[in-house]
Amino acid sequence: MFDPQQPLRTLMANEIICVGPDDTLAEAERHFKTAGIRHLPVCTPEREVVGMFSFHDYTGMLHNLTVFGTAESKRANEQTMRSLLVSEVMSDTVVTIDSSATIQDAADIFLRNNFHSLPVVEPGTQRIVGIVTVMDLMHYAYGKDRD
Repeated sequence: MFDPQQPLRTLMANEIICVGPDDTLAEAERHFKTAGIRHLPVCTPEREVVGMFSFHDYTGMLHNLTVFGTAESKRANEQTMRSLLVSEVMSDTVVTIDSSATIQDAADIFLRNNFHSLPVVEPGTQRIVGIVTVMDLMHYAYGKDRD
């Protein structure tokens, strides 16, 4: 049964893939492709959230690269992706939510800000312990398991 006051920690994904600010876009691309995720928290080695990098950000970068399909232009694009750092293109204004929050609290943030994901942090810190997405809320509201 749908309970908006249920603790968010019961819904959030606990296995989080993060990238570091000094990782390249090629590394982020690898995570998008292999893990099938759309949102990457950018974290320090201590797991403090310092930014977000989304698949939308990534595809925007690809769109801005050359549109020519030659082998030479593809190599140039790949070199660009291997040289650009996540910190150069990430969103560094990050809204997080405490793990003690409720599902309603997360829904309110999503609705007010038009976000698609929220890093879940230990209360009073920026240390990531999970991530929740709009799709997680949709699956919960409609009783569907996440794949």
